[in-house]
This record gives sequence, structure tokens and C-alpha cells, in this order.
Amino acid sequence: GAVRGAGARIGLIVFDTCTELLLTTETAASARLTYHVDLTEFGKKVLGKDQLTGTTGAGFNKQPDGDWVCTGLQ
Repeated sequence: GAVRGAGARIGLIVFDTCTELLLTTETAASARLTYHVDLTEFGKKVLGKDQLTGTTGAGFNKQPDGDWVCTGLQ
């Protein structure tokens, strides 16, 4: 794994489930996500694990075309 700037590529985040979805306005929503990170070989060596798992909060906004996009993770 190459280091670029102040970061290193250690893996790919995969969101597994979305729960507690709450429409806060017509164009905004929040939810809880569970995820896992499939680590690269570099990430496995640095962290000493094959995979990371966890939960996080997320915010979503509705775009003018009707699509919803994630606007942030907590």
C-alpha cells in the first residue's frame, strides 16, 4: 500500500444494513448504518486484523432529480 499525502489506503468500506431511517424533512433523512471494512494487505499488517466492523449515523439529502445521496457520516 502506498502512502499519499497524509493518508494510506487500508481498505474498502461496505455498508451492510440501514436501520432507524427517519425522514426529518421532505428533503433530509437520517439513519444508522452497519458496515465492515475489507482491509488491503497493507491495512491487515498495520491493524493486525482481517476486517473492521461497526455502526455509524448517516445523513441523506434528496437531490432535485429525486435521488438521495449520503451527505455525511457521524
